Parts: sequence; structure tokens; C-alpha cells
Amino acid sequence: MEFQLKPDDPLLPHAKAFALKHGLSKDAFKELVGLHASGQLAFQQSLAAFEANEVKNLGVNGPQRKTAADTWLVATLGEDIGKHWAATMKTVKHVEGVERLMARDLGSEGRFSHQHREPPADAGTIPGYANMSFEQRRFAQDQLRARANAR
Repeated sequence: MEFQLKPDDPLLPHAKAFALKHGLSKDAFKELVGLHASGQLAFQQSLAAFEANEVKNLGVNGPQRKTAADTWLVATLGEDIGKHWAATMKTVKHVEGVERLMARDLGSEGRFSHQHREPPADAGTIPGYANMSFEQRRFAQDQLRARANAR
């Protein structure tokens, strides 16, 4: 890992003000920045080790589980939000939580049923229609149409 001081770092003006206030030389300021850089690198390495340990705690298939969760987030939420959410997923509990959401999402497809989606077999038919007169048929048709419009 490499640390590079950015000119727009919000800490930089405060560090410069501190150096001026305490009369630090340029060499002393560089040393102070180096100490800050060392602390930042140590933090980043510690974070990377923590994340690697969490993936290890997911078991033998830890990397695949993490990748599957990342992929599902992107596919479900879209690239922008999914990648952002995946980047914040650092612990075993995060991955397990997303896996539960995945199971619900994937399981919902298996629970779909066409039950109650088909109209009843006698819907739209008029009992005794064949034996009715023309006037009776028209009256029965009007009533059937009125019931259908009332729904």
C-alpha cells in the first residue's frame, strides 16, 4: 500500500496551521505527515486483515458466498446502488443478512401459483341459454354484463 498526501485533504490546512503555530520546520512537518501516513497505512492493513478474517469465518466457500452476495446486490439494486451496498458489506453478519434476502427473493419465485387466476368454468355462461327465447337471452346477457361491470 502507498500513501499519498492529497492537496484537497481536509486535514491538511489544520496540520499546516498546527505546524505554523508551533514553529515546526519543513523537515519536522514532513516527519509529522509521515507519521500520519504510517497510521493511515496501519489502519488500512488492519481493516484488510479484518475483512479477510471475516471472509475466512464464512467457511470454506467464504469467497464464493461473498461474491454471490455482491453479484446479487448489483443484479437486484442496479449497478450504482448495488456496488455501493456491496462495498459496505464487511462482516459475516452482513453476508448472512444478504443471503437471507437472496433466499427470500429466490424463494418467492417458487411460491408462485396460478391458483385463483383462472376464471371459474361457468363464468360467462348462462344456464339454460339454449332453451330461452330471444327476449330471455337478451335479458340474461344484460344481467351477466351488469354483474361483470360491477366487479
